[in-house]
Amino acid sequence: MAESKTTSPADRHQVDLTNCDREPIHQLGRIQSFAWLLAFTRDWSVCRVSANIASLLGHEPDAVLGAQITELFLAEAVHAIRGQCA
Repeated sequence: MAESKTTSPADRHQVDLTNCDREPIHQLGRIQSFAWLLAFTRDWSVCRVSANIASLLGHEPDAVLGAQITELFLAEAVHAIRGQCA
């Protein structure tokens, strides 16, 4: 009698360096637990924010949305961030 072998989804989809460029990381819908997300418009107002932003900035997500970068970070940090985006 032949044994049947079941495979998990992980077994069927092995990730290695040859296929990691095809991982749909833009569709995960989550931020890693040790990170935060702040996205800004061209005029440096917050347009996207992760739910855990209060642990970084001390403000709830609704309070951060629409804020200007200069309301959230010290002038030196704003200068450094803008300098990296130029």
